[in-house]
Amino acid sequence: MAGRALLCKGDSSFLTLGGDMLRKRASLPRFQLPLAMTRALAVSTILGALAACGPVQSTVFIMDADRQLEAARTAGAEGYSPYEWTSATLYLHQAREEVGRSDYEVAQSHALRASRFANLARANAVAAVKVGPDATPATRP
Repeated sequence: MAGRALLCKGDSSFLTLGGDMLRKRASLPRFQLPLAMTRALAVSTILGALAACGPVQSTVFIMDADRQLEAARTAGAEGYSPYEWTSATLYLHQAREEVGRSDYEVAQSHALRASRFANLARANAVAAVKVGPDATPATRP
């Protein structure tokens, strides 16, 4: 068995039977990509990975703005800082709409604005509570 050789169709090399395995006796030429193609493949892979970051980043910003809005709600910003509260709520809603339209950069910008307004609303509500429970934005110093 060890001395028998098999000829493969379409291949000039031959296989030998040795033990339980087939071993290729002649090596095939290696396939190598030119350097320019290798670089182009690497660049396109990196760009493809970065293109997928848009939805992820905008989602993270929206989740952060939502968390800030909940903190403002807990502080009572709806009553003490209605302008900032409304702005934060509307910007967050608009950010979610822009994600639905796949406009991730605009969605990220709206989510960032929503987060800023929510932080300001929370700060105003906390300051109003420190002044007094019946203080309104018009009566605060």
